[in-house]
Formats: sequence, structure tokens, C-alpha cells
Amino acid sequence: MTVANLVIRVGTTMPYIPSQVSLETTVQKVAYEQALHDFALTDLFTHLQNCFSSEFDSQHITKPESEMIAALLVQQLAKNLDSHLVAAYLKAIRQGKEEVVPEPIAMEYPESTDLPAKFPTATPIPRFIYGDRLRLCPVSIDGEVETDTDTGRYIGHYYAYAPHHCHWMWKYVIWLDKDSVSASWCVATIAWEDELEAVTQEESIS
Repeated sequence: MTVANLVIRVGTTMPYIPSQVSLETTVQKVAYEQALHDFALTDLFTHLQNCFSSEFDSQHITKPESEMIAALLVQQLAKNLDSHLVAAYLKAIRQGKEEVVPEPIAMEYPESTDLPAKFPTATPIPRFIYGDRLRLCPVSIDGEVETDTDTGRYIGHYYAYAPHHCHWMWKYVIWLDKDSVSASWCVATIAWEDELEAVTQEESIS
């Protein structure tokens, strides 16, 4: 018996559905839901259902309506795809090499990976001062936040393209403390400016 044969007519008794067909249907549904999640359509549906406007505030958007609007938006995206935007993102991804992008890229043109034309006059001033004691910000690993991270002295910095943010920013060279987490196998490390935080004077004394 095929899925096409399992048509249930109004007023008739529900036919017997073999377990194999039920399993296939379940697997297909799971795969479908996963595909929606992977391509961020689940989030799009949610945003659409929570969308309000003075033109339709009196009636909440239903799920079927949000799915229809999402389909129309995807169709419009396909028809009006900006090749320059695609090329900019592709270049940013390729420049990233082995680095992992931890957050979704905002829908804006990434900066060029070429050195900024106004460097160094329009370059942001580094947040930290030479000699500052810094710590790598704790990150979440498998749902658990690190309790100990590397600490050390800021001994240098350079301006580089940050592929995870798609723009240029400062990267710091940190000479690790002797009791730092990674001190047993390296003497220094590098980190982006937004990955560092200052060690307070009280912490330095302790």
C-alpha cells in the first residue's frame, strides 16, 4: 500500500496504515523540520507570526499565513539576488579559512578584506594599554561556561581582518602568566579585542 492509497474520505472509516508507512512519514516529517531549522526558516516563521503593523494589528498572523508570506519572501529573494552581496560574503568566508563563525552574519555588506584606505587615521583607538593584565573572556563549551581562562600581559597588537565579524579590528599579543591555563605548552597567545577583558587590580593582588 502506497501513501497515495491512504486517502481518508469524510464519513468513512480510517484505513489501516502499515507501521512502515507511519515510520517513513515520521522520518520525512523530522527531516522536513530539520531542513526548516537548518535554513533558518523556523526563525522566519516565528518572526512573521510575532510581526505587528497598524495595517493588521487587529488580527494576529496565523501559521499558514506566515508560511505563505515566507514562501513569497524567498521567491522575491531568489528573483532579486544581489551578486555583489553574495561575492562579498563568499570572500569573507574564504578569508576566514579554518576559523569558525560563531554568530550569524548581519544582513549588510561585509567590509573589504583589503587594508582600509583611511588606515591608520580613521582606525579605532585600542581599548587597552601596553602592559595591561588581560584575560580571555570565558566561553560556553557544551553548555558549560569556562571557569578558568588564560591571563597575561598585553605586549603588542596589530590590525587585521576579523572574518567572524566581517570587518577590521585589533588583535592582541598576550604574554601569558606563569600560572595561566596554557602556560605549560606556550608562552604567548593572540586574541581579538572583543575576546579580552581587563583583570582588575583586586584580582591582580590576589
